[in-house]
Order: sequence, then structure tokens, then C-alpha cells
Amino acid sequence: MIEKRDIAGLWWFPANPDERWVGTLTLSPKETPRLHLTVPKGFGFHSPEVLPTLHGCDQHGKPITLLHLARSRCSASATLSSLDYTAGYAVLGIEFPDAASFQVHSLMFGMQHLYEWGGISGFARDTVNTVDNETIRYSRPKNQSFVINSDLSLEIRATRSGHQSFSERQIKEGLCFAFQSRQGLNLSQSLDLIHAIRHLLHFAILDKVFPLWVNAGRSDHGYTLDNRFIPQDIEFWSSMIREPVESESLASGWIFQFRDVQSEFGKFIGNWLEYVKKYEEALDCYFGTIYHRLPDSFEHLCLTQAFDAYHGIKFESHKEQKFEVKIQEIAEANKSHLTGLIDDVSEFAKTVLENRNYYTHHNPKWKENGRVVSGANLFRLNEKLRLLFQMCILSDMGIPSDRFKRLRRQIATHIVEYT
Repeated sequence: MIEKRDIAGLWWFPANPDERWVGTLTLSPKETPRLHLTVPKGFGFHSPEVLPTLHGCDQHGKPITLLHLARSRCSASATLSSLDYTAGYAVLGIEFPDAASFQVHSLMFGMQHLYEWGGISGFARDTVNTVDNETIRYSRPKNQSFVINSDLSLEIRATRSGHQSFSERQIKEGLCFAFQSRQGLNLSQSLDLIHAIRHLLHFAILDKVFPLWVNAGRSDHGYTLDNRFIPQDIEFWSSMIREPVESESLASGWIFQFRDVQSEFGKFIGNWLEYVKKYEEALDCYFGTIYHRLPDSFEHLCLTQAFDAYHGIKFESHKEQKFEVKIQEIAEANKSHLTGLIDDVSEFAKTVLENRNYYTHHNPKWKENGRVVSGANLFRLNEKLRLLFQMCILSDMGIPSDRFKRLRRQIATHIVEYT
């Protein structure tokens, strides 16, 4: 459980670091970082509505940098002003002048579903226990290292936590990704890596995926002990941080796992990073339907735009205006995996086209032949499009097509319409 944190400290505007005020930074999973300030100034105090950066330190003097702030509340009396700011990001443990100055040489994060996807455990599975004698053996797994390119490398690391008391001993293990960059990663590059792994795990489990925690490090940020440099952690917070969730424990519940792509994993991740960048528009349209519950008509437009962008990028067909042909080509290539869902590819492509045209332009002529669907029928049409898009991505990733039958688990057995 990731608990809410209230960090009391001193805070100041970068333009005037000598004038500092008392305030509390609140960090909660799923929430943007929130700062409450009390300023010993009355009605004449001017507080900016938007701030690129705000600096502070906690009770122990540990520096904090808040980035991309917006004022959410302001009240004043004759002697005191009370301010509330929300921040896009909170960076604990270091002071950056601004977002452009953000640069780290290591980036480590835990992620929902990552432990189960990795399948890496330090618990001995061959112990024999009886009613009167139970043995638990644990040995922390070694880090697995992979080279992605001349600058970027990756380690899959086991994490361990736990406690013991007179009557109880507990070990809880997890898994994290740790990227290393000699040149350094700016804020955008760091977020790109986090989101790329989120996307990777999504296509493995077909669920929403969020980071549990994010830490970073710099090669010049730390201290020396016995001639050994000890880097100091930089903690990164935003609204994308979430709590742990229950994940799939059976291998058959996954589309693919680490063991399926472990061979030349550095190359696999390198290709995936390039793929996510190349197909950004298509993936953004698709993920809009995953992370947000949209009206079925909006979802249909997002999915069809995802296909339009995907086909245009993959086949350099941006100049081609015949969307029906693009859908038909993609469906035909996956027809063997769509039996019972899409049996007439030509009819399916025509239905998709006419519904996209109607929900884009709302021209009554598209409803004249009765092909425009709504309600449960539109919901089902979107389900088929989503599965087809997932097949495209998984195929490009090199995942065996015999796994595609597992995608059908997303299909609703019954659809109830509330009228």
C-alpha cells in the first residue's frame, strides 16, 4: 500500500530564494502533487497563477523541486495569505533550476503487473513442508543486464521488503526496471521510457498499467564513503503513481511474458522503444480507449483513427484516401484469427467505413441504408476493432500468432443496454 504523504517544509519562488514560507506538500497515489503555502503577507501580496518551477526543502533540509505549477486557490487577510498550488511533477532529493535542467543518468521504477510478467523469484520452490515443519528459503535473484544501444542499458532487478517480529516473519519480493544512460536523460526522455514499458506490459496483460514508484540518480549527485561513491536517490512523483493491483498469476492468462522475449531482450527493448516512437499517433489513439471510458461513438473514432495512422505509417499510405481498403487489408491479413468475429472481411470494412463517416460528419445520408450502428452493436464493433489493432501490434512485436486466441477473453459475453 502506497500511503499518502504530507511533507512539511520551507518553500520559495526561484526569483527570490531568500524569502521563504512555511507550507506542506501532499503526495497521494493518483493525485497531482499539491502544495499549501502560508505567507505572512496580506492583501498586497502577489502570487503568480502559473509557475514553471518552485523550490523547497523538507524538515531535514532535503531539497525538493516542483515543476509546472498552477495556482488552484488563493485567499488573503490583512496579515496572511493562503495559497494552494498543484504541480505536474514533484522531484524529491535535488534542486533543478527548471524543467529544462532535469537530467538523470539512471532511472528505476516499479510497475503494476511487472513482477508477475517477469516471473523472476528468489523463493525456492522445491522445499518439502509438513504439518509440523515448514521451511521458506529465499535468495535474492541476480540482476539481469541488457545493452540497448551505445548509450542506454537496462537491468531487471529484484526488490525485497518485509519485516519480522517475535511471532511473524515476512518477505515480499518485487521487480523493477533500471535504465542507465551515460549521456543522461532529460524529463521527456525519462517519461518516454516509463510510458514505453507501460505500453509493453499492457499488450502482455491487456489491462491498464501504472508505475508504483519512480527513482532516479545522477553521476554527480551523492557522497563518497571509504573511497566509494554512493549515489543519492532522486524520487519522482506525479499523478501517474498508483497503488499495487492484483495481477494474473497463471502463465496462460498472459498474452506473453518475459520468458517469451528474453532471448536478445536488449535488442527487443531497443526495437520496442523505436516502435513506440514511430507509431506514437496510432498508439495514442488506441490508448485513449484503454485509459478513459469514452462514449462508444468517440471510441469508434479513436480506434478508426488509430488504424488510419497505423496503416499510413506501416505502408506509407498517407496519400491514400480509401479508408475502407486499409481496414480490409489489415483484417484480411489477420482473417484466420478472426473466425466467428469477422467472417466477411469486405462487409466488415464497409461497416467500419460508414460508421466512421457518420460519427465524424453526422450526415443523414450515411444512415439511409441502415448500416450505421449504435448501442450494443456499436459496442461490439469497437470490440472487434480493438482486438484487430492488438493483433497488429503483437505481430509487429514478434509475438506468435497462436497467442491471439487469448485476446478473445476481452469479448463481452452479454451486453445489457439501459434504455
